[in-house]
Formats: sequence, structure tokens, C-alpha cells
Amino acid sequence: MLFACCVITIYSAFLRLCVFSLKVKSVLSFYQYIFVMVLLLCCSAFFSGSETAVMAVNRYRLQHKAKVKKIPAAERLVRMLAKPERLLGMILIGNTFMNMMLSSLMTWVTMTYIGEEWVFVSTLMLTIIVLVFAEIIPKTVAAHYADVLAYLVSSALDFLLWLSMPVVATIDFFTRKLLAVFSIKMEEHVLDKLTHDELRSLIRSKRLDAAHVTDEQFEDMLVGVLDLANMTVNDVMISRQEVFGLDLSRPWAEVVGAMSRSERMVVPVYVEALDQCLGMLTLSRIIPFMQDGKCNKQKLRQLLDPIRYVPEGTDLSSQLRHFQDHQYNFALIVDEYGDVCGVLSIEDIIEEIIGQFTHHDHITIGSLMPRRDGSYCLSGQLSIRDVNRLLRWQLPENGPNTLSGSIMEYLGCIPEGLFCVVMEGHRVEILQLRGSMIAQLKVYPVCASKKDDV
Repeated sequence: MLFACCVITIYSAFLRLCVFSLKVKSVLSFYQYIFVMVLLLCCSAFFSGSETAVMAVNRYRLQHKAKVKKIPAAERLVRMLAKPERLLGMILIGNTFMNMMLSSLMTWVTMTYIGEEWVFVSTLMLTIIVLVFAEIIPKTVAAHYADVLAYLVSSALDFLLWLSMPVVATIDFFTRKLLAVFSIKMEEHVLDKLTHDELRSLIRSKRLDAAHVTDEQFEDMLVGVLDLANMTVNDVMISRQEVFGLDLSRPWAEVVGAMSRSERMVVPVYVEALDQCLGMLTLSRIIPFMQDGKCNKQKLRQLLDPIRYVPEGTDLSSQLRHFQDHQYNFALIVDEYGDVCGVLSIEDIIEEIIGQFTHHDHITIGSLMPRRDGSYCLSGQLSIRDVNRLLRWQLPENGPNTLSGSIMEYLGCIPEGLFCVVMEGHRVEILQLRGSMIAQLKVYPVCASKKDDV
């Protein structure tokens, strides 16, 4: 309290000295005094708007610009906001000083040029002018354009803070001591920590935006990442009733038929029941043996990968890290008694985050098996790289990724009807068009094409 009284006394004496000096030596005209008052009003508006702008600036965008983009204005703001009490102290000192000087000068001008009886009226008018032009308008504009104005005024505020540092540091010292009496600790930080729920609400409020994707897709992707912390493998796994597998207790013809219908490239292999699982089969490894007619149950067992078991209730984020650390992508979910509850793959977790992205509906063993004439009926959306790997072909991979795109690039136009073309030694028949895309096509191997040509 003693410190506050001393400051008020010194400031009052300073104002009286200023007014007295103006009375003694009036070297300015009436309009020049008006100009000085307008200048003081603008300075007051500057401090008011700057206070709102630096306090309302987006702290996360500010941190990104300072730490990643290394923008000097952002770095200055981060440095000043690390100790906001000093920045606010400087702004409030400047704003209060300008307002007090404006009030004193207005009173003196009124008494000197108009009359003492107009002092109350001039004070009332000055109150309205300061309220509107030095408080409401600057703060409203600064609140709406905080992310622009904060960077513009950062240099001026940094210089004023350096200039007034002795006064600001003294006031800050006594302020901290006074707050310590009430057990209030001032933490130095720029970014506040957000909980999962707060961050989810921030995303849903569309305060974040992204390029090249729609807002809804971007929001769903981010929320999907946040939801991993609250989900378990039970929420994503394929339940036991829906698991597609190969039962080796059935006749071999039925096993081959089941493989040809599979829409997943990795399936469990078991005997009679899923609880008696022998291993996991990657179908792409067995395709060459099926094409050569050298596949049987014994060969299939040799191609099995070991089984990975995961207890039900395991955190989804933990299981995703386990997939990455141990380099596998398929596991069986078991309960406390060891019974299989379902199947989980790393693709199921990723699709839970970003939505469906795989093309299992385009690739089946049946579609990769040759017809009686040696041809293959394939989807136009199949990746050329997958076709070359599975069928051991040599289609060019330095162009479009899909068969449909590669054929259209080879033709140089979008096909308008069904036709046949020879590409890289393969005879290709277009079977179905869907808009500007080739939906189904028949491809003959190089050897079969040459025989037909003969």
C-alpha cells in the first residue's frame, strides 16, 4: 500500500508540474493543442488495441510461426508473452499515462480558451470520446484482426518494453510480492495444455483448416486419432462370426473355392474350428503355385506364418505400436479362456482413423486365376504394381498406377466404347466402362497373345 501511495503522489505531482508549465509558457496555439490531444488520443487507442491483439492472438498458430517458420515478429511475441505481466504492465502504464495527459490538457485548454464553467461539459465529452475512439473501436477491431495486428505492433511493443523495463520490472516485482501474499503463483507459459475433449471440440468447431482435403474429412481424421486413446481392439476387430478363414478339414476343392472368394489377402487357416488355428496365410504367396497346378494342403501349410495372439481389451494405440515394433499386421483376439473372439489387422486400425483406403474389393484369388483360354478378367482399378507382383508380368510401372489409367494413357484418349488393344505384348479387351473409367477388362498373357495372333 505504501508503494502504491508513493506512485500516485509522484504521478500527481508530475501532472501538476506539466499543467503549471503550460500556464507559464503557452507557446502553442489553440489548434496546435487540439492536434496534441488528437495525437494523445491515437496513442491511447494504440495501447488499447495492442493489448487486445496480443492477448487474443492464436497461440498455437503463433507457436508454429515462431518455432517452425522462424518468423521474427512471432518470435518477439512469444518472448514477450512468456512474461505477460510485464507486457501488460507496460501497455497499461502507457495507456493510463496517455489518458491522464489527455484529461489534464483538455481541462487546461477549456479553462484557458473557453471558460471554467465548461470544464464539466468538456470532461463529459472527453469521456465519451476516449470511450468510443480509444477503447471500444480499437479493441473491437483488434479482437477481429488479432492475428494480423499482433504481428504488426510487435516491434513497437518490444521497443517500448525495453525502454520502460526499469519501471515495469519494479512494478512487476511488487506485484509478484503482493500476489504471493494471497498464494497466487504466476506461471510462465505461452500455450495451455488441452485435454482430449477440449481438442476434439476445437476440431469440431472448424477452427482448423487443411489444404487439398475437405474440412469434414480432415476433422474426421483428427478425431479418429484422438479416439484411439479411448478404444480397444474389441471396437475394431472383425468378430468371430464374420471371420473368413480356410478350413483344412474340408475337401481341397472347397478350400480352393474359398480362397478364390476371399477379399482379404491374409486369412487364418484352421482345422474344423477357429480355435484350432494353424497359422496365417498370405494369399499372394500361394498364387504362383496355384497357377502352376502345384498347390495342395501340404504346400499350403508350408506357406503359413506364425500366429500372434492379443488379449481382448487391449488399448488400440498400444496394439498399433506393437504392430509397428514387431513387424506384423495380423493377429487373433482371444478372451481370458483362450477362445478366439475375432481377428484384427493393422489395416483395420488405420481405416478406423482415415476411412477405407484399401482395395480388397478389387483383388480376389478368383480374379487372378486364368480362364480356360488363358485370359484374366481384372478390375480396371487394380494397381499395376500388384498385377506385376502377383501374376509375374512386366507391365510398365513408370506411368499411371492403375490398369485403367495405363490403358487410357496408352490410347491417348478416354475410350467411348468396348474395343480390343495390344499393349506391351498383352491383348487387352475392354469389357465394361463406367463413366470415364474402365471398370472391367480381359487381359491375355504375352504367350497367349502370340498364339492367338498366329
